[in-house]
Amino acid sequence: MSNHIDHFEALFNSTYLRWFDLNGAAHIVTIQKVARDVELTMRGGKKDKKPIIHFAERDKPLVMNKTNMRSIADLHGVQPSKWIGKQVELYPSTTEMYDTDLRKMVTRECIRIRAVSATPKAPRPEQPVEDGAKLERKQRIVELRDYLNSALNGQFSEWSAFAAWAGTLLDVPLEVAELGNLTDEQIDTLKDAAMETIDDLEKEKA
Repeated sequence: MSNHIDHFEALFNSTYLRWFDLNGAAHIVTIQKVARDVELTMRGGKKDKKPIIHFAERDKPLVMNKTNMRSIADLHGVQPSKWIGKQVELYPSTTEMYDTDLRKMVTRECIRIRAVSATPKAPRPEQPVEDGAKLERKQRIVELRDYLNSALNGQFSEWSAFAAWAGTLLDVPLEVAELGNLTDEQIDTLKDAAMETIDDLEKEKA
């Protein structure tokens, strides 16, 4: 009998696993034995035969219905002989059924079966999404730096050198990480300055 569930059904001893035996929590169990055509005494004294499953971690076996059998089959295949040693998770739930005494649909507690719950992963920190315009500005800066670096024989191979040059022209202190925040107008200013610098170099060579 359960020591935690305050329900009249838990006051009666049961040969088979009942919903109140789970004490309101999910339990990981290992399938130990699958038995078929076990004779059971149903409500009203009616006899019936049903499959039952024994679990290594539980003293009582579970009477199986088609819903739970199908859940295991979905997880471990349709051959019960290959279920031995496989793990599933038992959890308390409810089901809708027709009560022949009350002559209406009622909600009853039950045991359901699912895959063993995976350990939840810590959510990844949300990354800011950059809009297309900002990405385009970043690409313009990369192309400008590469163009200058090539024309000036590697003078701007380090991004810090390019940031210092850009900061001097724009008259603002710039760190490498701040280059991506430049406006289109500022990038145009840098581009014009770069073109003038390269033109001056070509005149000197001539």
